[in-house]
Amino acid sequence: MKVLIVAQARSGSTSLLKAVGYSSDLMIINEPFRYSAQFTDDYKLLKETDNIVVKTVDNWFYRMEEFSDPNKLFSMFDKVIGLTRNNIEDTTTSYLVASHFNSWRKGQKSHKLSEEEYNRIISDQYEERYSHVKKIQQEIKSFNIEQFTYEGLFIDRNELDLIENYLGFEISSYIQEVK
Repeated sequence: MKVLIVAQARSGSTSLLKAVGYSSDLMIINEPFRYSAQFTDDYKLLKETDNIVVKTVDNWFYRMEEFSDPNKLFSMFDKVIGLTRNNIEDTTTSYLVASHFNSWRKGQKSHKLSEEEYNRIISDQYEERYSHVKKIQQEIKSFNIEQFTYEGLFIDRNELDLIENYLGFEISSYIQEVK
């Protein structure tokens, strides 16, 4: 099985990638389109490997001429998942804090910040990042693929049955609830 996750940054995509990979014994490929220098090797791997789960965020695949039409990329996979986060404000601030600390694997709550520090970090780039987040979210939602949300998988957990039915296997034991 080949699974592709097309995600908005800061939407739980790495957690979902690992949950799908670990629960089904699929090879995990994280963000192969991020660096075009390694794209040739990654593209070959995508075409020639059957049991993989691949994650891409912020539609980096558009950088590659081969995928100027996303349906060409989507057709290489058995299952394609769109993952977004409904709360654009939280997504934006999470991105700005993670970027400031270059700490992409920890949640924003792990950084103990005063309100003044927090406001300083997010104030300079907030509007620009917010617009970008909203644009990417709308683009992912416009794709004709199965759609899931951070809130539905990690907070309310009301989309876990839906994604498991779509994939055809259980992943809920690998999805950590966010409180």
